[in-house]
Amino acid sequence: MSDYERLKYNTINWQEEIYNFRTQLRRKMTANLRNYLEEELNYIYEDALGFVKIKTANTVIFPSQCPYSLEQLLDRDWLP
Repeated sequence: MSDYERLKYNTINWQEEIYNFRTQLRRKMTANLRNYLEEELNYIYEDALGFVKIKTANTVIFPSQCPYSLEQLLDRDWLP
């Protein structure tokens, strides 16, 4: 498998995973959970950013604040 084919395969797999997670979350979403996510979105993003920095050995630069709205993140068809 070439590097291009591997990248394409990985991209499709990640898109599938994101869609799957969003579908599961949508089914379990309650008003309380939505309120919690809205209040904690920046803290959740900061925690995730910490993991990404470790995983990429700090070689990838991401914004320090979440650049996406909760609506975007929950939309099954949205990808940045």
